[in-house]
Amino acid sequence: MGREPSGFECLRVIESDLRWLRSWPVISDLHATRSVSRFSPPPHGPCRVPIAGHVGRLSGLKTAAGRRFPPFVLNRLAGPSYLPLVTAAGIMLATVGTIGRAYLLLPLGLLITVGAVIAWLRPDRDLLERMRTSSLPRETGLPILTTGSRSLGWLGLMFLLAVLGWCLSTLVYSYFYLRVYSPQWPQGEISLPSVVLPGVACALLLAGAVAAGWSRHAFRAKRRTPYLIGQGLAATFATLFLALHLAELIRLDFTPRTNAYGSIFFMLSWAIDVIVLIGLGIGGMALLRGCHEDEHWHAVQALHAQMTAHYGYFTAGAGVVGYATLYLSPHLL
Repeated sequence: MGREPSGFECLRVIESDLRWLRSWPVISDLHATRSVSRFSPPPHGPCRVPIAGHVGRLSGLKTAAGRRFPPFVLNRLAGPSYLPLVTAAGIMLATVGTIGRAYLLLPLGLLITVGAVIAWLRPDRDLLERMRTSSLPRETGLPILTTGSRSLGWLGLMFLLAVLGWCLSTLVYSYFYLRVYSPQWPQGEISLPSVVLPGVACALLLAGAVAAGWSRHAFRAKRRTPYLIGQGLAATFATLFLALHLAELIRLDFTPRTNAYGSIFFMLSWAIDVIVLIGLGIGGMALLRGCHEDEHWHAVQALHAQMTAHYGYFTAGAGVVGYATLYLSPHLL
């Protein structure tokens, strides 16, 4: 067995033996990026290769001289865009409107945020078409669209779930911290919360998780219609939950300003709503793209099916935790 080539040798090989890849009229804005520190110094110019999607690994790919590459990652680098700034401006307007009670700014901020996110995440049709018609999988065995731990989208979702889980656990801890050091709970002679309507809302989140899981099962079986029905049901259940939860919050006889109980009650309730709204956006995007795609729907929807199922399970768990904390614990503890 020969020794593994060094980083400098690999870089020379990329520049020499793989020049034929640059002539492929597939994708021009995808660059080879280093994934390990020993790939240094960087090449003098970007190694443009016809691969798209999220992450692909060239482990096992041989050069013309028969040498193997150590594994490295190919990733599409995002180009310059003003949409993240517009999204941040919309969130800022909504926050200022909420804090300053300038309620006209709240819908304006939400509208700007939603519009910017949709424009930001809207897929490039030309890029998708070139990805579909690329002969790279047949020539090299490399995947065009990846899922799981090889996908930046999936890794981003895991990071998002970690952040949301940490925020939710912090609010739950704060709730019980106030409960332990309060002589009366709920404070200020507030009546115990009802468990019926919130219980129905929580059941909707559980049903949404079941629908998302069923949708992913249908996707694995390559059944497009049941897959889209499952995505639609999950989005419908999330919308119904938000409507019921809003009705429950409106009918309460206290506000976030009443006392500490009111503050933590609404903060935890709003956190659940934000989690559901994010899931509704992810699922809605998957549903829209699934309805739009036809011939290549299975390849394009692979990551969507995985992410909506995982996020649906997380949302159902967050809903159960929130329901048990806000509505069941005052009756049991």
